[in-house]
Amino acid sequence: LARTLYPDHPELAKLESETRAAAAAHHTARGESLRSADDLPAAEAAFREAVRYLPAHAPAHAGLAAIATARADAAAGEGAWGSALL
Repeated sequence: LARTLYPDHPELAKLESETRAAAAAHHTARGESLRSADDLPAAEAAFREAVRYLPAHAPAHAGLAAIATARADAAAGEGAWGSALL
């Protein structure tokens, strides 16, 4: 609602950016924990959620690449590693 009322307010833009970064970091950490526990489907979902919040979040893309590699899906792994390195 605040963004609708004050679309150009610099503090709101900063808060939104910080919130997205924190959410991406949270989901990435969750994904890493799940991947360590060998729960690849749940880990993949967590990494994808991180990317939803912050599309260029390299650690989440690296997690997706690691999962694809673990599943021996070379094409998906290469694509995800490419996104992680950009």
